[in-house]
Amino acid sequence: MGVINFISNRNTRTSDVTLWVVNSDGSAPRDLGILGAWACWSGDGRWRYYSALEKGTYHIRKVRMADSEVVDVRQDDAVGCSVAPDGSVLYYAKVLVQSTGLWDIELRAARPETAPSAPLGRISASRIPVDPVDIQPYVSSGGHWLAMPL
Repeated sequence: MGVINFISNRNTRTSDVTLWVVNSDGSAPRDLGILGAWACWSGDGRWRYYSALEKGTYHIRKVRMADSEVVDVRQDDAVGCSVAPDGSVLYYAKVLVQSTGLWDIELRAARPETAPSAPLGRISASRIPVDPVDIQPYVSSGGHWLAMPL
């Protein structure tokens, strides 16, 4: 049986959300007790990546599902991650705040995940449906394509 990740404020009762998992049949929802958003899985399913705000900067972290070990991966205003199926590339969005306060996004790739990243392109906040905070790339199962709602 597979596991689905999601975020919820059910236990915080505030605007803060925590990371949750649930069995693919909807049974056994579990709050991991970690504040974060923009979650994605590693290709092997052992790690769950997420973004968290710390001292005004977004970090990408990962938590090992077997023992809840948390590792800080990126500290460069990184959100909305997606990991290549073989784990060789971490794709993410870097927040670029305009003077108006809107988020423009720079899509980036890091090979490996902690290495200096390279820009892939820039996305205007006006192209992201509903709210720029909804940005998240999704890598294809073959690792050759990225998709996102624009």
